[in-house]
Amino acid sequence: MISVVGIGGVGKTTLVKKVYDNKKVVAHFNCRAWITVSQSYKKEDLLRDMIKQFYKTRKDFVPKEIDKMEEINLITELRFFRIFKFVLPNNDKGSGIVITTQNEDVAPSHNESSPCYVHKQLPLPSDKALELFYKKVFQHEEDNCPHELVELSCKIVEKCEGLPLAIVVIGGLLSSKDKVVSEWCKLHDSLSLELDTNLRLRSIPKILSLSYHALPYYLKACFLYLGMFPEDYPIVCARLIRLWIAEGFVKEKQGITLEELAQGHLNQLIHRSLVQVAKFDEVGKKRFCRVHDMLREVILSRSEKLNFCLVSI
Repeated sequence: MISVVGIGGVGKTTLVKKVYDNKKVVAHFNCRAWITVSQSYKKEDLLRDMIKQFYKTRKDFVPKEIDKMEEINLITELRFFRIFKFVLPNNDKGSGIVITTQNEDVAPSHNESSPCYVHKQLPLPSDKALELFYKKVFQHEEDNCPHELVELSCKIVEKCEGLPLAIVVIGGLLSSKDKVVSEWCKLHDSLSLELDTNLRLRSIPKILSLSYHALPYYLKACFLYLGMFPEDYPIVCARLIRLWIAEGFVKEKQGITLEELAQGHLNQLIHRSLVQVAKFDEVGKKRFCRVHDMLREVILSRSEKLNFCLVSI
């Protein structure tokens, strides 16, 4: 079992889909299925969808009774395909499950029935980010960037902080604009506004906002509070915890201190890929944290709409 974990828009699904559709992978397995699990779901619907995909990949007709089966019968039917952790066959095919998630807590831990591996999908390094940007902007021009736009390209890519979703969407928008400094400067200087108003860019905050909406109520205020800190500011974890407590975001719980509760809140935000650890101390304790620039734009927009706070930029 493999879990691919990372912030929204970092390319988890793209990576796994490449593997899923790879010719060697397709040829290796007898059957396969791609399942999307939403926040609210019915187990029977997921099992039913999985069975139908297995039949189709084997080019068999899907039995009509599948639509009327109850959960126990659907599980029995799945056993026919010899899948899931309690029936994974010990053969040369090496059956497996790959999960993509923003929440590291969703990733299964190692257990006795199957080995588990967690792959943390990180943002692109600066050189690869710039390479992707050029490919998207100059896709019909052999990736040649005019000399006068090189520095500006680097600044725009730097704002994306290696997030492929942002690089591809912004690059796609610039590919349709004139390759002149004035046009690119206009986008760079008003990127925050553009993310809210430009229809071609709104997919970025929309996807990233899903992470906010999925938060439990007690974490939402803690997350929005991160917008109070300046862009690219290394936040001292201990100070952040004290501020959360002072603001009343951390509610008392019997048998545990407010500091421990607040530390748990921070850990949850880190596990959900919403906060990045910027620096550890010598004993491995989280010392500084930070927020991705694109997520900060989401925080500021959401804070203003909720009258949580107003940050002057």
